[in-house]
Amino acid sequence: MDYQTSTDGWLVRYTREGATFNKLFSDGVYGSAEKSRLAAQEYYDELRTVFPPPTYQEFLALNKPVSGIHGVRRMTQKTKGHLYDVWTARWFLNGKNTIRTFSVNRYGEEGARQLAIKARAEVEPLLEDQYYARYWNYRTGNRFNKADIVDDPFAFEGAEKFVLHRLAERDPAIRLLKLKAFLKQYGKLFCEVCNFDFEETYGQIGKGLIEVHHLIPISQMEPDHKTTIAELMCICSNCHFAVHNGDPDANLRSLRILFSVSLDKTKEVEQAAK
Repeated sequence: MDYQTSTDGWLVRYTREGATFNKLFSDGVYGSAEKSRLAAQEYYDELRTVFPPPTYQEFLALNKPVSGIHGVRRMTQKTKGHLYDVWTARWFLNGKNTIRTFSVNRYGEEGARQLAIKARAEVEPLLEDQYYARYWNYRTGNRFNKADIVDDPFAFEGAEKFVLHRLAERDPAIRLLKLKAFLKQYGKLFCEVCNFDFEETYGQIGKGLIEVHHLIPISQMEPDHKTTIAELMCICSNCHFAVHNGDPDANLRSLRILFSVSLDKTKEVEQAAK
């Protein structure tokens, strides 16, 4: 895209399933027209991998005709002033449009229909190859091979970006104080919800591992909120993730009830075993 300003660049526009992606890769941002083209091509390749063109069967389903069979339909033809009912098979292959007709008067309704279906089915493999050669081998132009289609999506990652965030501050000192108080009271670190102990499960590499959950969410705190140890709890990674999957207060109450019942059942089983 060449503009009258300094925003010349390569534009990627890609549409799949009703969603359209538009992104301009500016020459000024990437340093040259060639570098912006390569970046645009990389983005386009990623889009095609994540949202590939439909398979041939999906393509046919999206364009299914009234007859129910792609490329086959019933119609009335006029020849030398006479009207004839026919079933037709139509296809476009190697730049040539082909139509084969089968007379209802000669073959009967169902007979003409089946002949049209058979004629279309005979060229279907060639039409499928042509479809993939056009829409999948778009860069190399190589003849399509079904083995080339691998369901192995990928994404380009690792590029550095500078991002500006507005961050509510946390004080790591209060976390350490919570852990010291917890160790002094219980002698070890464990999840206050499910009782999971990292060190007990993972050995030495789990020693000292635990997360600290704020009972009052950081997002709800006023500036210079005075956080106390009583407002913190030790919690494992799984429980912490589950707590923040929605309303933290409601989720925490639900988990406490869930694990209270689970732990009570565990104690019953242990006592019965004794």
